[in-house]
Amino acid sequence: GERPLFDVVHATQTLIPGTGGAIRGLLREAGLRDMLDSAGVDISDVDRNAMFWAVHPGGRAILDKVEAALGLKPEKTGASRKVLAEYGNMGSACA
Repeated sequence: GERPLFDVVHATQTLIPGTGGAIRGLLREAGLRDMLDSAGVDISDVDRNAMFWAVHPGGRAILDKVEAALGLKPEKTGASRKVLAEYGNMGSACA
């Protein structure tokens, strides 16, 4: 069975006033494919549901779209959804 490689043992946050627009992201399929291609990774023939997934927990819509685009079973984004539920949008923490 699957086993996570890491556990969150401590988390904290700091808000810096006036920095709300400092981090922006644009997720596009072409961008993801370009990144994978440049790393020499071809996932077209891979059983994606046989893998452990750690997806950026930036929001429910992101996780829904990743599941749909990759044909993942809902439980494959379960760990990311748990992080989202417990800690919220982790965009800044993931940067």
